[in-house]
Amino acid sequence: MASALFFLDLKGKTLLARNYRGDIPMSAVEAFPTLLSDAEEESSSTPPCMTDAATGINYLYIRHNNLYLLALTKRNSNAAEILLFLHRIVEVFTEYFKELEEESIRDNFVVIYELLDEMMDFGYPQTTETKILQEYITQESHKLEAQARAPIAVTNAVSWRSEGIRYRKNEVFLDVVESLNLLVSSTGNVLRSEILGAVKMKCYLSGMPELRLGLNDKVMFETTGRTSRGKSIEMEDVKFHQCVRLSRFENDRTISFIPPDGEFELMSYRLNTQVKPLIWVECVVESHSGSRIEYMLKAKAQFKRRSTANNVEIHIPVPEDADTPRFRTNIGSVHYAPETAEIVWKIKQFGGGKEFLMRAELGLPSVRGDEERGGGMMGGFGGSMGGVGSNSKASGKRPINVKFEIPYFTTSGIQVRYLKIIEPKLQYPSLPWVRYITQSGDIAVRLPAVAIEDRAIIEEDGSGYEPVKVLIAMHEGMDAMDVVGPLEVFSFAQHDMKSADSKAFRVLFAGSTEHVVTAQGASFRAHMDFAEAMKRLAEIDVLVIPGGGTEKLLKTKDQPFTIIKAFTELQKKNPARERTLMSVCTGSLFLAELGILSGLAATTHPDYVTKMEIICSNAAQRDMADRCDVMEARYVVNNLRFDLGENEEENPYILSKKEYKDHKRRKSSAGGPPSPIEERANGGGGGGRRPSSARKGSISLKMSNMRRESVLKRANLRLGGLRVLTASGVTSGIDGALYLVGALVSDDCADEVARKMCHQWKKGVVVDGTDV
Repeated sequence: MASALFFLDLKGKTLLARNYRGDIPMSAVEAFPTLLSDAEEESSSTPPCMTDAATGINYLYIRHNNLYLLALTKRNSNAAEILLFLHRIVEVFTEYFKELEEESIRDNFVVIYELLDEMMDFGYPQTTETKILQEYITQESHKLEAQARAPIAVTNAVSWRSEGIRYRKNEVFLDVVESLNLLVSSTGNVLRSEILGAVKMKCYLSGMPELRLGLNDKVMFETTGRTSRGKSIEMEDVKFHQCVRLSRFENDRTISFIPPDGEFELMSYRLNTQVKPLIWVECVVESHSGSRIEYMLKAKAQFKRRSTANNVEIHIPVPEDADTPRFRTNIGSVHYAPETAEIVWKIKQFGGGKEFLMRAELGLPSVRGDEERGGGMMGGFGGSMGGVGSNSKASGKRPINVKFEIPYFTTSGIQVRYLKIIEPKLQYPSLPWVRYITQSGDIAVRLPAVAIEDRAIIEEDGSGYEPVKVLIAMHEGMDAMDVVGPLEVFSFAQHDMKSADSKAFRVLFAGSTEHVVTAQGASFRAHMDFAEAMKRLAEIDVLVIPGGGTEKLLKTKDQPFTIIKAFTELQKKNPARERTLMSVCTGSLFLAELGILSGLAATTHPDYVTKMEIICSNAAQRDMADRCDVMEARYVVNNLRFDLGENEEENPYILSKKEYKDHKRRKSSAGGPPSPIEERANGGGGGGRRPSSARKGSISLKMSNMRRESVLKRANLRLGGLRVLTASGVTSGIDGALYLVGALVSDDCADEVARKMCHQWKKGVVVDGTDV
């Protein structure tokens, strides 16, 4: 019981008060601001109940808008009951005044006193049903005079419903609403999950009807002692409206009740069960020299295709000093909210089973050091998150938040089997309507730590790997198989074939337009345009040039010509980095036109060998360089010395002189001096090529950029030690990509990839060129 109620403003000034018992002086409220201030200093979360040790008075309060609702009592009262009563006051006053705040208290103090006298008597709560109170307490004076006596419902056994209610059309609307709360780690593990459900009703029924609600057999209530076959729905913390007959529910688990008129909440429940995220979010955060930060986000709907999520919002925290945002997405809208330091991605309708991508890039005006930028890269919905740096409190600890609503769907699987409506006197037909809604509650996905300079960071247990970055430079009219073949190989390659998390390659696409159409009519979507690809070229380990559609480009010299040339120049400037330039089919014509193949051995599609020889000869005369030796082979690799030794004793991959002489190849029809390779081949010799036993090297050796060959020696080579791989037509791109898997990961991995693809790996030719 409560002795007195007070309505205070935020400064502690009394706006309105009601003393019910007279056992506490009204001046006792003056101690409340001091008690509240002391409690806030001791803890960030103040308790709703405080006691003045000097007087023994208990202070129980809630805050609503710019008001404090305060109850005082000296007795050992039920604190939960008093706090619940204060919340009911807020609900009732909101129904009356639309908004409960300081101004509405001052404007309606007469009605408020009437309501307080009806809702509580001598400190004991009485009627708190708004529908009943509105029948005899109104804001219009003439209605007050017309009310001769209190409604029968006040003294009736069914106090929540009046008699004599009539509707022309009798309807019942029932909503099963579930809110999903999730906390997901940056690695995609669900750390906490729960479902908060409620059964809400709107009743427009005549007379005094009795309703009976039946749920599906899978539903189990706490302490039922009932067993169920298969999956069960175990409800916890079940709370019913006062209209439910609890005695009958305890006996046979039937929910029967006489409903209040209008809208009310029949029951609420909680399910503490492992739930997968309905919208899975993966996020990769990359920092570029501390001057800009990039977010790559993938959202996937993990519910059935027949359902659709509406009004999806994904909030991604960013550094508070970020600026100049740029966005790219294939659906919805993206905007930057600087006031909350977050990116908001909105998708109006998100179909089940679908997957969408978003990319955002923001500038960082204050350059951060490596120690501020942190480490780490991968994340999932679910992943939630580390941060950008020690100075970025706006995003350092805040997770990604996801909001959505899915109609006609429940996460728990609860279903209404029947809703019976019985009115013994009127016996009218009625129309029950049932609706299911799942909505987001508190869904948080922790961000991964930031990747420095776009490089993956080894996991804490030391088992991580650095993925090899592959860029496929696409152009209009390219051959689809030239792209799909290597892509399939790289996507299957893993450092640990038993672990899907040890991907060995990361493939990116660049194009002049967002969508590049192949000669076969298929469309490929680019991750970036060539301008962005040129900025990020230093991060790329393998550049792949597909064939097809070469005639026009050989005349215009449009992309990918510029990026190919820039990639070779980059190797000269930084010979310590292991880089590979790979062409498939007629993509080698671009390399020949640029003079990159001068002095090397190469191959192309069998129908274009003659044309390539002509291009190579012209390039050699133009640049006054050695001509290229054009072979007919599945693929030709130059500069294996980058990986291993430079003689046959150290390097079992080297093509021996005898093998080179015996290899089937076409002679140049364009004339010109013999190539250095042919000169070495004319020296004779024998022995053949020895088979490889395994990868000559290790991950630690690769990641430390150490090789048996010195950096200085490679720097003196014409292409700075660049590995050049040309593959013949169509499926030979698969064989060339398998070679790279063997060279950069392991031979075992290459064999396993070939097995998974049901492909017979046909080996090509590896040449030990001295000026490559």
